[in-house]
Amino acid sequence: MSSSPFRTGEIVSDEHFTDRADEVATVRRAMLSSGRLLLVGERRQGKSSILRQAGLHARARDATLVSVDLWTATRLEEVLRRIIAAVPWGWSWRERLQGLWLGLGLRLGIQSDARGQPTLRLEASPGELGSEGAREVFLQLLARLDAVAGEAETPVAVVLDEFQRLEEMEEGAAALLRSVIQESHHLAFVCAGSTVSLVDELTGPRGPLHGIFQELSVGPIDPPLLAAWIEDRMKTSGVAATEGTGAAVVRWGGPRTEDVLRLAREVWEGGVGEEATGPGDVPGAVRRLVMDRRAGYQRLWVELADSHRGVLRAMASGETQLTARDTIRRFDLPTPAAVVKAVDRLRDRGLLDAAGSAIADPFLRQWILLDAMPDGLDRTEGLAPDGEV
Repeated sequence: MSSSPFRTGEIVSDEHFTDRADEVATVRRAMLSSGRLLLVGERRQGKSSILRQAGLHARARDATLVSVDLWTATRLEEVLRRIIAAVPWGWSWRERLQGLWLGLGLRLGIQSDARGQPTLRLEASPGELGSEGAREVFLQLLARLDAVAGEAETPVAVVLDEFQRLEEMEEGAAALLRSVIQESHHLAFVCAGSTVSLVDELTGPRGPLHGIFQELSVGPIDPPLLAAWIEDRMKTSGVAATEGTGAAVVRWGGPRTEDVLRLAREVWEGGVGEEATGPGDVPGAVRRLVMDRRAGYQRLWVELADSHRGVLRAMASGETQLTARDTIRRFDLPTPAAVVKAVDRLRDRGLLDAAGSAIADPFLRQWILLDAMPDGLDRTEGLAPDGEV
């Protein structure tokens, strides 16, 4: 089998990257001009790929990027480690920066990254700095980086993906970031955040980051454009996709780019060696994806409270009036107040979209329709695109 034309579960660029030309151009400009830019959008919309693609263009114009993914960070000290390790080893000003950081009393060493390339590392033991120590080092670390950026002749950008993790891991850390940005005169700051409710709170009128960033919303790619791109990628990689295949993939995959591309990949794989692939092949691909994830969904389901399961069943079936009497009776839901609380909790867990109005994972929705509906509701006819029952 030839290599799939659709990449999922990774940050993509070049031929695997579609559309987003305006977003990439905006991010590139911010990286090259000491901008303060914030990308906001739910997970799996392609924000990280936008950052990567823009970074490739910015580096081509001699920009230096210190790019850090904070999604799995749990302590501020860990953020410091990632910032230090993200400084490009080949940057001509790296040794100057390293000397300034050593002047802060930090113990720095050298290690190899995943590609075998040398990187700096912070040698303090985990937890050694403590919360207050880590806060002070965070300020001084980026102040020294800003000083070196002022000496350099080319742009320097700090890129923080999933930046809202700062506040999630340590209350008040967003205010710390505000101080860093306000006191920096030579660095660009490009951040991305997917916990939309928290990002809105941080950047709102009463939030610590109000007025700091130019904001760029990253939503779904234009469906016709994405559908046409999917069909073109299939055809140029050996699968004859008939008209309407891309549109069906987009409709079934929902609003998040990664989900659509995951489904496109499954449709493409099913079409390799076949005479043609069409819209009628998409439901079978959806079912295969659901079955592949079945065990994980079952484990998730067992962990959920009864009220959470009821809300998800109702949403999967297309119900929009969750607190209506008929909906509560049909899905054995608790009181309206408890339903609202369950929706908030499911949204906080990332199982619902930012508005709390739909199941975030379209394949989880299909699994619920197939495997987890209450007795008396047809399970075999449940497989349907989002919004259809």
